[in-house]
Amino acid sequence: MNIKEIARQVQKAQSQAQKIQEDLAKETVEGTAGGGAVKVKLRCDYLVEAISIDPELLDPKEKEMVESLVAAGVTDAIKKVQTRTAEAMSKVMSGAMSGLPLSL
Repeated sequence: MNIKEIARQVQKAQSQAQKIQEDLAKETVEGTAGGGAVKVKLRCDYLVEAISIDPELLDPKEKEMVESLVAAGVTDAIKKVQTRTAEAMSKVMSGAMSGLPLSL
């Protein structure tokens, strides 16, 4: 395989990675905390779409717990976005690497 072919493969992988990032930005994951009492919808470009809180948690005496659950829900959603992104990018990279020689 010559250097032009390798460059073409790299360019193709970069293009595929950009497309995946654009597609992921349209996907949404849901993080939860407190057994589903708090739900966070997060787009895969890390923008929060919605936060849902079970009305039973809205007692003013439970303010700190609710805040902790919201933070946990956001963290859960972020972890899911990171996993989804890593899976998608792994597919691109394995496809790009399969066409490259083991040594140059």
